Amino acid sequence: GAIVSYTMNWSNFRGSSFQKHSGEYVVNAPKNHLMFKTSSRFNGNIGGISGADQKCQEAAVYVGLDQKYMAVISDSKTNARDRLHLYGRINSINGIRIADSPAEFWSGISPQPDRWIFDETNDDFTASGTSYDDFGWTGTTANGMKKNNDPDYTCNDWTNQSSTKRGRIGHFMTPNSSSNLRYRMFDYVYSSCNNSRNLLCISQ
Repeated sequence: GAIVSYTMNWSNFRGSSFQKHSGEYVVNAPKNHLMFKTSSRFNGNIGGISGADQKCQEAAVYVGLDQKYMAVISDSKTNARDRLHLYGRINSINGIRIADSPAEFWSGISPQPDRWIFDETNDDFTASGTSYDDFGWTGTTANGMKKNNDPDYTCNDWTNQSSTKRGRIGHFMTPNSSSNLRYRMFDYVYSSCNNSRNLLCISQ
């Protein structure tokens, strides 16, 4: 944080100074965060929430990002917003603003431009030419809460890749102007757990 120096002077009612004190203190500015989607895709068996975090961290390390990264994901017992530690502005990996604060991030409101969530290599969605590039496992509502209390709707808390189980996915591209991006980003539709999806990762 920034070091701030100060000097305080005390005076009596006549205006005569009788005490002086100087010192320093540290101001910790709000921490900014980077967010990316993984370039790799995974079925619903990602090893639980901890496995999702590990995959985010591995993607970050692979491209030389030195912060801790966690997945924006909930299961049937845990809310994404409760497990993530967000304090300041959230940017895409290439510096494009996503939200100025955690409150805005979880608000469901997003006026951001097209394609602002890139993967860890700073590539956009269309590079591989597959429609799956736009969707990722989240299990989360727009305000960061778990979507469902039933593990059958989180791929058995992200440990099952069966086609008979489902998990909530987000849509990581900006829809048309009549739609709401952040609701779609976290909370789009259910997907069969045998499908391959991205993860959304954010620095801590």
